[in-house]
Amino acid sequence: MDGYAEGVGIQYNPVRARQLLAQAGYPNGQGLPPITLWFNTSSGQQAIAEAVRQSWHDALGVDVSLQSLPWSEYLQRVHEGRFQVWRMGWGADYADAYNFLGGGIGEQRDSLGGWNNPNYASLLDQALLTNAAAARRLLYKQAERILVETDAVVMPLVHYASLAATRPYLQRTYTINGWHDIATWRITRVSATISPGSGGTLTSYAGDTTIGIPAGAVSDTVVLTHEPAYGMPPGGNLTGIGHVFDLTAVDSAGQPAQLVPGHTYDITVRYTDVERGAAIENTLALYYWDGGAWVREANSQVDPAANTVSATPNHFSRWAVLGETRRVYLALTLKNR
Repeated sequence: MDGYAEGVGIQYNPVRARQLLAQAGYPNGQGLPPITLWFNTSSGQQAIAEAVRQSWHDALGVDVSLQSLPWSEYLQRVHEGRFQVWRMGWGADYADAYNFLGGGIGEQRDSLGGWNNPNYASLLDQALLTNAAAARRLLYKQAERILVETDAVVMPLVHYASLAATRPYLQRTYTINGWHDIATWRITRVSATISPGSGGTLTSYAGDTTIGIPAGAVSDTVVLTHEPAYGMPPGGNLTGIGHVFDLTAVDSAGQPAQLVPGHTYDITVRYTDVERGAAIENTLALYYWDGGAWVREANSQVDPAANTVSATPNHFSRWAVLGETRRVYLALTLKNR
């Protein structure tokens, strides 16, 4: 959660911090008992600790000593509650806030000086029993407020990141612990630069979809991107034939681009009889996703002889080739005996 955006946590305010320090009887850090910041021996952790020490000295006039230990010994002493101020980290095992707030904090209270707040634990228990994402997010937000604001048990400092340079058309996936999941990488996304004066053409990576932007259809140079998409089954008597894709355009400022009013562009999708499957061929058409349902593009046409579906829309969207099917779906009621 972004604490600044969500209004959670104690924001950086050196002036207020000095006021509170003076109110506590330690103006400019004078008379403050010695403070030692402990960390496990590591060049990276050494650099972080030195940055914290320098920050406290510059902003508050507080002198901090640094001490480090090898990881195994350090971890043992943390769990024994030996340290005054110390560093600790956590890496996610699965993609849910509970893994940090419960696993990283709730189940490691001995590494937080024995801290225990029943309200915090209750909020996490409620979140585990709540299915609605918005409600769970609110519960986690309340728990975070206790953790970093009300009780101020921890002070989040840094998170790790890795940099990798790849081609823009490489679609990558990752495991939750950050390791590269190379087996599922796909080269699928393709882009083309479209100029106002000459327009341009974009062909999908698979070569089965062509998008043609005529001259004058855009008012600024745009980057047009085709990317395969998934999900949102059509339902009813419609069926998909495997052609679903996002078509997006951004201008030179990186903002979503639109066509000049009154202009359209061309989409042509080529399919095979095998892909068509149970769909009735003369009902095939291009549909766009309006955020809640698939909507047929009014001017979409199918050419059974050429095995193509085409349309001339005036908007960029998520598209799918759908068709009607003679398959009948019957409601099924099961009864226990």
